[in-house]
Amino acid sequence: MEKNEVEKVLKDTIEYANEEIKKSKKKMIMIIAGAVLTIIVVILAYIAVFVYEMPVNYQEGIVEVVIPEDEGIDIEVKLTNYKSANGILVKTDANKFDLYINITQTLSTKIFKDSDPSNNLVRVGNGMIVDFQSQRLQGYLPDGKDETVIEHVYYINDLFSKISTMDDNSLIDYPDKKLIWER
Repeated sequence: MEKNEVEKVLKDTIEYANEEIKKSKKKMIMIIAGAVLTIIVVILAYIAVFVYEMPVNYQEGIVEVVIPEDEGIDIEVKLTNYKSANGILVKTDANKFDLYINITQTLSTKIFKDSDPSNNLVRVGNGMIVDFQSQRLQGYLPDGKDETVIEHVYYINDLFSKISTMDDNSLIDYPDKKLIWER
């Protein structure tokens, strides 16, 4: 082989190797982009199905208030499953309050029934408001007061939109609330 032929073969080999490296890089970028896109889609699907909460519109019998023997106020949720019950205390008088609640569901809680509906309960007692389904403390009664300061329980369809920023007087006059219990 002559020197020119050797240089040409070497040059062709280097060009071929560079082309293969470019193809390999493009292939690797496509694999990584596909994996990242798949992860993003899975995360968004998880959020849409299990995390995103939608308020449940009021229907007759969706909640029932019961006064148990040990006092307190039990608000039983009559759905087969729900994500959480949210509540806001509204001061109506110097020592009197109304409790505004709503129930939320996710796509998964709409589809699947709860295996233990005994925890479909919001409890007002011992100075606290507790949702047993979500296992979250929803609030405290002010100044160590007990549940006897609650005069009414109302259901509001979309409790945490603009309503959560309204003051007590605006909430007292809020037109779209349903009375579900009165002392």
